[in-house]
Amino acid sequence: RSLHLIPAGGMYYQVRHPVALKVGVGSASHENDITEKKSNANLVGSDSELRSLINESITRVNAYVDDMTKGKFPLTPLDKVDKVCTYCDYKTICRIQTMRSVQSSAPEAS
Repeated sequence: RSLHLIPAGGMYYQVRHPVALKVGVGSASHENDITEKKSNANLVGSDSELRSLINESITRVNAYVDDMTKGKFPLTPLDKVDKVCTYCDYKTICRIQTMRSVQSSAPEAS
């Protein structure tokens, strides 16, 4: 006997204080099943939109894993460093610092 399940959403635990169970994304069709607070959820319009989002996520994860197995670890684009790298625990050892030094010491193109 086959059991056909339809995903309603994805949840995660916020482990910093206060610890809480949160909705990462969900289908608006199942809003009452997955959240008590409407403002707390990131909802897509329908089950088919949620399925598309899940499929796209799986495709991207597989691409990232494939790149990792090939040793590809791209850096944050330099124009986004100030926004992204401020909260990274590894910013003191990351290659981005070398790239910033090289860029700042490079002569301006005429």
